Amino acid sequence: MTAPLDIVDIHAHLWPPAWRPGGKYEKPAGAFSPEIHRKITTPQALVDELEQGGVSLAVVTATIESLFGLEASIPLEAVREANDWLATLSREHSTLTGFAVVDAFAGDEAAREAERAIVELGLSGLVIDSSRASKFIADPAVRPTLEVAARHRVPVFVHPVAHPDAGVLIDGAGNLGNSLGRGLMNGVAFLSVIQSPLLEELPDLHLVFATLGLGAIVQAARGGIYARSARKRGDGPISTSTRWGMIRTSYAR
Repeated sequence: MTAPLDIVDIHAHLWPPAWRPGGKYEKPAGAFSPEIHRKITTPQALVDELEQGGVSLAVVTATIESLFGLEASIPLEAVREANDWLATLSREHSTLTGFAVVDAFAGDEAAREAERAIVELGLSGLVIDSSRASKFIADPAVRPTLEVAARHRVPVFVHPVAHPDAGVLIDGAGNLGNSLGRGLMNGVAFLSVIQSPLLEELPDLHLVFATLGLGAIVQAARGGIYARSARKRGDGPISTSTRWGMIRTSYAR
């Protein structure tokens, strides 16, 4: 007999109460259909859907982009409020677990909130935007947050963000153009990591990239310059001793 599968959904969005209708950071439904808007603002709707689909656990995320947009200022108190709620949600629902949201491009401030969310709140990972203000996750500003994640050995979900020219892409290709642009931004974030020494310097860093950026893996495979053997020889872009393979496509803890 075949044992039943334990299915984990690592990418489930929910808006904290303060971002729902009537909340102090209320967000309009925007392009979401009424049904999708209901699902991302109603935890029980997600729990019911998980049960119907046979999903054992959903990792709940509330990303910086989804809460604050691409350009708005990001008040730390709002981020802390979101993480407090994610921790409460995780305790109240056995089928939900939260990844802390942090503005990873905020340097040491982000790292302190990541530490609080993991140690004090007990959240099981982090979710960070792949890019902000023309910077990607190999930028030095992100390093303090990644160091916290590596020290505690928790996964970091690198969430795709909209391309700066998303409007042009949507005009040309419809909504799929927006997805393609997000894949491009996530792909560049992926390439920024493997172009840097992050994987060698933080061997316990576990990154999760959405397959939306799959094209970057194809690009990275060209010529073999990112292969383990090339990096050891010093022929590739990184000449330090290598520990390749830290970029994960699954989550288990």
